[in-house]
Amino acid sequence: AKRLAHLRAGLEHSFERQRRDGRVIKTVGGPMPGGGYVMSFTDITGEARMREELKRTLEELEHRVADRTQELSAANRRLAEADRDKTRFLAAASHDLLQPLHAARLFTAALEREAGEGGKPLVGRVEESIRAAEDLLRALLDISRLDAGGVTPQPEPVALAPFLTGLAESIRPLAAQKGLALRLGPLPGSVRTDPGLLRSIMQNFLTNAVRYTESGGIVIGVRRRGAMWRIDVIDSGVGIEEG
Repeated sequence: AKRLAHLRAGLEHSFERQRRDGRVIKTVGGPMPGGGYVMSFTDITGEARMREELKRTLEELEHRVADRTQELSAANRRLAEADRDKTRFLAAASHDLLQPLHAARLFTAALEREAGEGGKPLVGRVEESIRAAEDLLRALLDISRLDAGGVTPQPEPVALAPFLTGLAESIRPLAAQKGLALRLGPLPGSVRTDPGLLRSIMQNFLTNAVRYTESGGIVIGVRRRGAMWRIDVIDSGVGIEEG
């Protein structure tokens, strides 16, 4: 009845119909320019099966993408929780490890009062080593707080010469224990930065330089690069692989 209605009205039509035997027939009809009406019937069973297969494949892919997205979201949540746990652990461990260092400094102060003139230089070196270890632990605590979003940078002018000289002296006992030479190059200029965070970064560089250098030495220097200052830590160690 629909086809006859289209034929009488001279309207184009197109539809697909699946027969009982499973074949899919496409019917297309339309008026002819000189009068009359033409209809064509085409077996598109293969094309219809391909469309259905493609549809099922797309649905499967959508389900897989949705499942994988949920898995990744869950993995990201676990990573975030692990990262928070790590940050809390670092903060707690750094704080707890500072306590015995405070006690050790009190003991060295008492030992210095009782030591003779010959023993005071040795006590002084012990004090310097304890202070260097304390600075490193404070740097670790600062980094853990920064990672947790608990540190707000407070920029201020920092003269590089006294700042880097003090850092070098704090790390010098560690270098001396390994027989490494620690030298300072030119240290011109000043920067506006958070001194505590800059100290943490530089202590990390210097500690790694001492740790991974078996012989030779370490040089600290400052160079101008345009409107900026570049701080260099150069050592004779194994270096860092290019990433």
